[in-house]
Amino acid sequence: MSLLVFLLITLLLFMLPLLPAILEFAYPTDNKPLRIVQEYDTDIRHFANGFKSYLQKQFGENFHHVLAEGVAFQEGNFADGAPFQVLGRDNAPEFSMLEKTALSTQKVIISTAPLKLPARYSFDREIYSTEDITAAADGHYRALLAEGNIVLDKSCTLLRWVHSAKALKVGKECRLYGRASADGMMQLAEQCEFERISAPMLVFGEETLAHITTWDKNTLQPLAEPPNISFKYNNRWVIDGSITLPENSYFEGDIIATQDIIIGRGSFIKGSVKSNRNLTLEDKVCIEGSAVSTGNITTGNGCKIKGPVIAEEQIIIGSGNSIGTELLLTTVTAPVVAVTTGTIVYGSVWALERALVITPESAVA
Repeated sequence: MSLLVFLLITLLLFMLPLLPAILEFAYPTDNKPLRIVQEYDTDIRHFANGFKSYLQKQFGENFHHVLAEGVAFQEGNFADGAPFQVLGRDNAPEFSMLEKTALSTQKVIISTAPLKLPARYSFDREIYSTEDITAAADGHYRALLAEGNIVLDKSCTLLRWVHSAKALKVGKECRLYGRASADGMMQLAEQCEFERISAPMLVFGEETLAHITTWDKNTLQPLAEPPNISFKYNNRWVIDGSITLPENSYFEGDIIATQDIIIGRGSFIKGSVKSNRNLTLEDKVCIEGSAVSTGNITTGNGCKIKGPVIAEEQIIIGSGNSIGTELLLTTVTAPVVAVTTGTIVYGSVWALERALVITPESAVA
């Protein structure tokens, strides 16, 4: 008997660490679409504030005098050895003969006036302007910070971070590595590559087609209960397998499927959707909650999603989409993201590997 008790206790101790996994398998709790805590890691001024703190530490009590309007040109080295230049109202960056030959400088540039940076030049340290920064084509930058607007001409490369206290405009074929952010609007032209961008309004391309679609549930067809529904609770459907919603469908609640979800053209989901494979939104689909997939997410043209858009593989966003709202910023994130021109995202787009701004023509191709 004592041996049996001993074996039972041993088995119980062995199974105890596995109990949460067993319970999750028997009673799954992760079927509900993911919720994003927007407060997490949303300080888009993190690097900007850090750099300004660095400058203040280097200049000490003279920091505010250095940034005063009309300050005289000066240059030197910080306590950590980094060379710097402070540009006054009528000054432009000055380069040595060696820097001119190499088309490169390691100076920290500080400007108290609108700053224009030359083309095809490499700036290996940070640049700060108390007003605007305009960067000519083919420039290479470590980091840019402006209290005004920032404009990057075509084919510029940003290695670490860029932040504008107003608007940030990014030209064609620019490459933004690290974080790009703005307190105002950010606009990215076609063929821009980026990793992580944040702003109250992200505009992709020159022409914005978002906000042209409206939905009226009274003109739509209520979604009929599918035959392969496995669980239903409080307008939350769990589908065993795939589901295809007919065009112009209306459903008030959440839809979760163990495989693919296809939402027909013109449909309106007053809730969230989650696919455990691929999620496809045809043209002019509205989702008032989140869109989540363990595979790919593809949206047609003229779609509207108010909540987060999250995929574990790839997201392709069509033209004229609107994601998030002015009052409710959200997140689009996946390892690979492609956003078609004509779309607006309110909040952030994060790509773990690569993101690209594409045109409707390239999206079809």
